[in-house]
Amino acid sequence: MQEGSWVASLSLLGAIFGCLVGGMMLQLGRKMSLLLVALPFSASWLLTVFAQRVEMMYSTSFIGGFCSAVTLLATQVILNLPFVSILIRLSVVHKLRVVVLCSGVRE
Repeated sequence: MQEGSWVASLSLLGAIFGCLVGGMMLQLGRKMSLLLVALPFSASWLLTVFAQRVEMMYSTSFIGGFCSAVTLLATQVILNLPFVSILIRLSVVHKLRVVVLCSGVRE
């Protein structure tokens, strides 16, 4: 039972350090940050699958949390850019619809 809580805790601890380092890595660019994290992230999952000892699970949990935080930072910046214009358009359409419906109720 205690090993499972350590695995979860080390993943979150790795995410804390990943956020700090990920912020600095974004200066290299989003694509480069994701490319630099791809190999360690994949390796951590492969090592998790083939782990023989608890200590290896601890290290892969920390590395996975670290890489997840960097990936989350880089992809949030990428995903937010195209959706802003779509959200603005949808909100304008919704407001126009409300105005049209409310003006029809007044008559």
